[in-house]
Amino acid sequence: MKYEEFMAGIENFYGSYDTDFKREYVFKYLMDKCPEDKLEMLFAKLTETFSSKYKTPPTNAEIKTILERESNIDEQAQRAWDLANDSIFAHGQYRGVFFEDTRIQAVIKDMGGWDKFCNRHPKNEVWDKKDFIKLFINYSLGWELPSPETLQGINTDGKFQIIGDKDKCLKMLEERKLLGLNNDSAHERQ
Repeated sequence: MKYEEFMAGIENFYGSYDTDFKREYVFKYLMDKCPEDKLEMLFAKLTETFSSKYKTPPTNAEIKTILERESNIDEQAQRAWDLANDSIFAHGQYRGVFFEDTRIQAVIKDMGGWDKFCNRHPKNEVWDKKDFIKLFINYSLGWELPSPETLQGINTDGKFQIIGDKDKCLKMLEERKLLGLNNDSAHERQ
């Protein structure tokens, strides 16, 4: 199912959106938050959960409710925490890192950057984990995913380690460079 097919199906089932703005707003939200391969599942869950009795098409909040329920954001946050911590041991604090998941990048940046994240005090681990998970969930539920950027290590040699799918990460870095958002121009991957 494609996005346009999804929207047509929704409007057939629930009725049309009362303004083009609302339709476009929902359409953009879908494109940002739901991959095409999940649209059929989303359509089925929406029609099971929300009645068409009042002929009101779903809002972003209703769509978000279904997506959250299906994606189990808490499990994603836990896996992100585990990946970030594993990366400390695998790559260390000296070299910079670039996570495929931009939500992890944004959370670590909010927590003070890669160096500070790597040097957390063990007695604060419970609170650090809670902060990480809360921030990750906030980024997951936001309108747009954070922009990709490299997290700097202690060394200033400009090299960084890719954590995730190498080709996807390199493509993200290239797109960033093309958009003029390049804080990675001097960086090389080792």
